[in-house]
Amino acid sequence: MKIKEMRKRLQMTQADLAQRLGTTQQTVARWETGKTELSVSQLRDVAVALSCSVAELLDQRMSEEERSRSPFALFDPDMPFGTLRLGVEGKVKEYPIDETARAYLVDQLAALGVGRSGASTQRWLSARTLNNKLIFINPMYLRDLELISDDITAMPDFAHPEVYAALREWGRGTISPSLMEECRTVIGERDGGDAEMLFMEVCFVFAGGADEKAYLFTQEDAAEFEVLEMELDRVPENTFLVLDERGEYQTRYINLSRVALIEIPADHYLRLIVPEGV
Repeated sequence: MKIKEMRKRLQMTQADLAQRLGTTQQTVARWETGKTELSVSQLRDVAVALSCSVAELLDQRMSEEERSRSPFALFDPDMPFGTLRLGVEGKVKEYPIDETARAYLVDQLAALGVGRSGASTQRWLSARTLNNKLIFINPMYLRDLELISDDITAMPDFAHPEVYAALREWGRGTISPSLMEECRTVIGERDGGDAEMLFMEVCFVFAGGADEKAYLFTQEDAAEFEVLEMELDRVPENTFLVLDERGEYQTRYINLSRVALIEIPADHYLRLIVPEGV
């Protein structure tokens, strides 16, 4: 357990950490010496307080199987970079991104127009953001794309990955009080069932700027986006994505040729696309 190392990195005393977590300095000391084991909820709280991942606290790397079944966040961000700003007709979207996302976007932009198989396909872009979104971007409808360092402009707010993972438990009474406050900040003005669904919310932004929400309920829902993710370098014109399928009663198809952006809840999506038994 590396609580002491992570704490000292932030120049934080045991008393400081205890105050943030609503516990005692003696309890923190017992955690650091291994005399007391931490629960899942406590590990999350300590990771949020020390701005690190649970894996860093435990000083171990989990296998893919362990990660897929873990109650902890599945995304370990790199150093923050700044803002990804996307301009589409009638709308500007801003996302906080890390250094890895910035470098990956630069590589994708360099590849645009290279190796194109013809006008019948479109190369899309993708990015993972620090506020728990996986974004698919159709360049056809981008007015511009900016990568802005935090040294120039303050980046949009984002929470610790464990906060987004904890949203899955909203309304069940299983989130610790300290983490609950962080979750409330993310949820903002939402209430009721809308808040409970936030962790699985998908947003489509269409050409012209109109947006619409949908939800990832099942593995089948996620599989539609997984196929798209694997084929982003050659999305055919008039490709339809199945949405809200309810057997024979109702099926809706979204024409991706009219979609500018898709925002997917990254943590929930990653959990759904892991095959059973893997």
